[in-house]
Parts: sequence; structure tokens; C-alpha cells
Amino acid sequence: MNYLLKASLTLEYLIYVILGVLFGMGTSLISALYPAYKASKLDPIKALSLLLTVCNTIKNCSCL
Repeated sequence: MNYLLKASLTLEYLIYVILGVLFGMGTSLISALYPAYKASKLDPIKALSLLLTVCNTIKNCSCL
């Protein structure tokens, strides 16, 4: 445990930390923006009617 306090942050580790943070940010942006982009291309009336159809087929649905 004492070796963790004496360790210095080298450039190599700093690069890995920055790459990890950038990868996480990129993944979260893609996973948030891609479904939103697909949803923006849908016709709202058709999307709501499909949602109601799916909810009517499932008995205890709390989606609305």
C-alpha cells in the first residue's frame, strides 16, 4: 500500500488515462445521439401508435 503513495504519474500513464476518458466520452455520446437521431426521423403519429400497440399487448405496462 505504501508503494502507491510513492508512485509518480508518468507520461505513459497520463496518456492511458486521457485515452480512457476520451473513449468513455465518445461511447456515451454515440449511445446517446444515435437513438435520438433515429427517433427524430420517425413520424410522431406512427411512433405513438406503435407504442400503444406494444403496450396493449403487454398486460401490466407502465410505459405511458
